[in-house]
Amino acid sequence: MKKSFHSHIVVICFIFCSQCIFGQDNTKLDSLLHVYKTQPNDTSKVKTLQSLFQSYLYNQPKQALKYAEKALHLAQELDYKKGIARSYYDIGVYHSNASQEDSTLAYYNKAEALYKTIPSLKGHILVKSGMAIFEFDRGDFDAALKINDTVITLLKTKLNDSVALARAYGINGSIQIQKGNYRIALKQILEQVKILENLDQRVMLADSYNNLAAIELTNENFEQSIAYNQKALGIYQEYNDTFYQAVANNDIGMAYYNTDDFESAENYLLKGLKLAQELGNVNLEATVLANLGITNTKMGRYSKALDFGKKSLRIVKEIGSKNKIVENLNGLGVTYSAMGDEKRAITYFDQVIPLADSIGNKAFKNLGYQERSTSYARLGNYKLAYEDLQQYLVLKDSIYNESKSQQIEEMRAIFDTEKKEQQIAQQNIEIALLQEKEKVSALQKWFLASGLVLSVLVFGSGFYGFRQRIKRNKLEREKVEVELDFKKKELTTHALHLAKKNELLEGLKQKASELKQTDDNGKSYQELIKTITFDQQDDKVWANFTRYFEAVHKDFEKEVVLKYPDITKNELRLMALIKMNLSSKEIANILNISAVGVKKARNRLRKKMQLAPEDSLETTIIAI
Repeated sequence: MKKSFHSHIVVICFIFCSQCIFGQDNTKLDSLLHVYKTQPNDTSKVKTLQSLFQSYLYNQPKQALKYAEKALHLAQELDYKKGIARSYYDIGVYHSNASQEDSTLAYYNKAEALYKTIPSLKGHILVKSGMAIFEFDRGDFDAALKINDTVITLLKTKLNDSVALARAYGINGSIQIQKGNYRIALKQILEQVKILENLDQRVMLADSYNNLAAIELTNENFEQSIAYNQKALGIYQEYNDTFYQAVANNDIGMAYYNTDDFESAENYLLKGLKLAQELGNVNLEATVLANLGITNTKMGRYSKALDFGKKSLRIVKEIGSKNKIVENLNGLGVTYSAMGDEKRAITYFDQVIPLADSIGNKAFKNLGYQERSTSYARLGNYKLAYEDLQQYLVLKDSIYNESKSQQIEEMRAIFDTEKKEQQIAQQNIEIALLQEKEKVSALQKWFLASGLVLSVLVFGSGFYGFRQRIKRNKLEREKVEVELDFKKKELTTHALHLAKKNELLEGLKQKASELKQTDDNGKSYQELIKTITFDQQDDKVWANFTRYFEAVHKDFEKEVVLKYPDITKNELRLMALIKMNLSSKEIANILNISAVGVKKARNRLRKKMQLAPEDSLETTIIAI
């Protein structure tokens, strides 16, 4: 089923803004306002004002800013540094949500500088989280990920704050969604949900559901996407979070659109539109209008579709969002084509192609060629239709290759993420060991200074030292176990990464071979095939694999060669992969041979090892 290019724009663009929501229902808000009016001008009042800022941020942002500014002025009068720093941060969040980059940076920098003088690790982490979101909004996903990874490491090793850790996982999940690493994103968001389900943080849990819905939508699991968004919507309604109610309604609408339930899609989209207009958020309004346009086109309501589409186009032109302009132009072209007005449709596709090209939006450039080719064919202009079709096919192949490269990159990112998690676990064990050593050292100093009777000293310190030695030995064993688990996981991940990489490269090679048939001389594709083949057989990759393998299975190669002196290098590789309990398909991909080739290699190995028919090759190798 063809997916809408509008389908998950809002999920990705807006869910990320919820950096520190602590939603309030009306009763709590009334209570806060009453407390604020009756409080004296002290530090408690500053905190109340900051809570009011959080309460209003996502339904009345301008009112929220007023409370943040009042909190700042009062904190400055009281010389309350923590209050001043947090107010700077809050004002930075307001400007971040309003996409005002200079003001955002200015207030975040003020907050960070002040938190350093206090000092406050919690405040430092808070600002770092804000900076990660800032870089995300600017489109620098790698910078955002780097900052946020630092936050997660600090939270896991130096500050026990479950809410902040959950928020950091959510930020990482959103970044990975944008990078196209959906498996990593899913893992990060599920980590966030696991933490939040044991905490009273329902609005943040709703944001997690919204992110999970975005991932499921991208993977075309539309029913599951709707289910997650319905959960999120219920919580947003409970906490009167108007902005995210609008987002959730839009996302549910587009999930229904992708199941061809256009009536339900329009129903949710109209709810989202009403909420966006009540908020005065023109960016969100434009997105929902565009989605209503393509939905009404599918329903055959062309007049309404054009009305929605043109309203959206006017808004995005005022905003200056080129990506959304491209989407709207394409949507209007599709509507006119559906009406049978191919000449007018072509005028819109003529705008889509160069504009999409100028901003590097290959998906819509390709779609523009495809739609214009269809329109030319319907008009009987087969020459231009063929030319556009050729452009479409070339660009489609380019997008295909990029997609395969992205999958390889995702495997590398998974490997790096798991390695980092193991390093953090190992670091925590080492910290615990140091703390135990410090306790023993402090106790010994205390005994020496106290002048206790020698017998008591010997008995007391000896008994305690014995207990501490047992505890320290336990920690040492845990450290060794963590290191071994880390090495095992590193080995397995590396092997699976190698298998996936070779599988993808083989797909690329086959694609290049097919394309070679359409090329005049095939030289460029022949070079590509040679490069891929070389990469598949690169000995450096095997050197790395051997290093990981030997770290886990010490002296395996030495024992095999001693027991089976005639074993070849390739057979030794096969034995190593069998010992790891990998499947025949994974072994085939790693060794770059066919499944039949693996079967033949196993049979040759059985003969060389002189195994009887009833002997298991796997059991024999694993026992070495």
